[in-house]
Amino acid sequence: MLYGKLLNAITSVQEQKFNISNSELDVLGSLKMSGGVDCTLSPTALYERLLFSSGGMTKVLKKLEEKGFIERVHNSNDKRSKLVKLTQKGALILDKTLKAVIQEENKVFANLNDEDRIVFKNLLVKALKD
Repeated sequence: MLYGKLLNAITSVQEQKFNISNSELDVLGSLKMSGGVDCTLSPTALYERLLFSSGGMTKVLKKLEEKGFIERVHNSNDKRSKLVKLTQKGALILDKTLKAVIQEENKVFANLNDEDRIVFKNLLVKALKD
């Protein structure tokens, strides 16, 4: 139930306020975190990191490109392929969306005081260990 509550709150903010899906946000985050200084990765690297199918990744990249959040740039190592680069607009929407997601998460846990949060965190860590 907690997972459902979090997922609904986060998805609602992402889609209604920022018009961005979880998959699109994951791609933007991967570009920012794993794409080096210029936030650029190959489509293959992206779908391997995110466990998307090639076709699924193509669909997400097309939507992100239409929104201006990514651009396709030439690959100097392979003239037959293009790389995916995070645009300034994409970095901005990523930052705004992540801040809003954190606010929604904080709302879900607002009834927990600091001590409750520590206990909750420790219990989750225990539950998730092998």
